[in-house]
Amino acid sequence: MSKIKTLSIGLGVVAGISAAILPLAAYADGEPSASANVDVNVRVATVISMALDTHSQTAAGGSTGELTCDSTAIVEDDPLTPEDESNDGCSGTAQVAAINIAPNSADLTTMYTNVYVSTNSAAGYTLTLIDADDDASLKTTGNDTIATINTTPVAGTAPGWAVSIDGGTTWQKMPKNAGTSTPAEAAITVKNHTPNPAAISTRDQSTVRYGVATAAAQPAGTYVDTITYTATAK
Repeated sequence: MSKIKTLSIGLGVVAGISAAILPLAAYADGEPSASANVDVNVRVATVISMALDTHSQTAAGGSTGELTCDSTAIVEDDPLTPEDESNDGCSGTAQVAAINIAPNSADLTTMYTNVYVSTNSAAGYTLTLIDADDDASLKTTGNDTIATINTTPVAGTAPGWAVSIDGGTTWQKMPKNAGTSTPAEAAITVKNHTPNPAAISTRDQSTVRYGVATAAAQPAGTYVDTITYTATAK
């Protein structure tokens, strides 16, 4: 902040054969004064929102709309040393990826989620993915499982399920979250995004695919797991 000071100067002229220049201080306003500065601080909170749109096989059920979650930073107490909190609220259709699949079969294309992230952070955001708990297998209520695997699911040869963040080129297992006595595995970084400075609030899209393959003797049932997406402003 620049501060401009003004000074009034009185000029005196003495008539006579010779002119004398009197000190300017003799003509300055002698009233006392005091000044102080006020800094105006405007803090714009960092906000981020994420929307999920999951695609499934129609006959198997699944999502039919978009789920949107917003996180808004709140400034409290001293604006120069704020404490931020997040109010997380989601609205829309609960997201379910679903297919019908036979034993000794594989599907790498039907189930996927489009993730849309918007933030006003000039540094961008990171989007991560991790299992919701410490069991990353697909499981029935009878505890039959389809394990998560770190390779392309192949019917009969490599039964299991995996995720792909590059359009199906490579597949990786779903990392486990923390358990009662075990730490969380490293989450998958879906995207580490730095936006164009001219478009920092633009809705940015990522796509995650879910692939699954069953064994020849795979027990019948509905296999379920829950995964968690997290978008964090940088």
